[in-house]
Amino acid sequence: NGQQQWQPQGAIEVSPTSGNTQQNQSGSTAFGGSGSGGSGGSSSADRASTLAYLSSQQANLDRQMGRTGTTLEQGLTRISNDYADQFNTGQRNQARALEDLGIQRSDTDASKDKALDKVNTNARVLADSLRRKIGLSSGSGSSAYQITAPGAVARDASTERGDVLGTFAQNYRSLDQADKRTKEDYEKLFSDLQTQRSNSELSLRQGVENTRNDISQKLADVAAQ
Repeated sequence: NGQQQWQPQGAIEVSPTSGNTQQNQSGSTAFGGSGSGGSGGSSSADRASTLAYLSSQQANLDRQMGRTGTTLEQGLTRISNDYADQFNTGQRNQARALEDLGIQRSDTDASKDKALDKVNTNARVLADSLRRKIGLSSGSGSSAYQITAPGAVARDASTERGDVLGTFAQNYRSLDQADKRTKEDYEKLFSDLQTQRSNSELSLRQGVENTRNDISQKLADVAAQ
């Protein structure tokens, strides 16, 4: 009684409440068995979140790819409609311009005929007047009555008709030139419209193709992850 109980030095102690590896005061080692069981669950959750995000990205890119067909179709329709509107407007304007020139030509024809009729009428009036005067003085059988006076009047009338025809010839040349230039201008307009349409369609197709290539590359990037 009263004596202290002896403990061997360096004994190994195992705590019933701890699984960790410990070391006692004397330096001896105690072994436990606890682990990190929560890390596996966290990794699976992260992977699932990543897959969901990639799936969403792929679906979004697929929708964008599908819309490129609509963009192309609507763009081509718009270009075609714009071309048709401008072409039809050009045709109407050309028809009006040519119609105006046709009216001017008809008016010129009428004016020319009227001017020639006036020359002929004046010549007949003048010839009759001269015959009356010559007939009173020389008689209707004289050469002056039958030849000289009518010849002089005819020459004057011919000169006047030449002047009239010369004036209207200039008018006709101007009308012919206007008609020719109008047709050439509108032919160029229609050609330019066709060129613009072709260029617009080409630009649209190239833009859509570039968009599709970009989306395809993004889809490949998503698939590789």
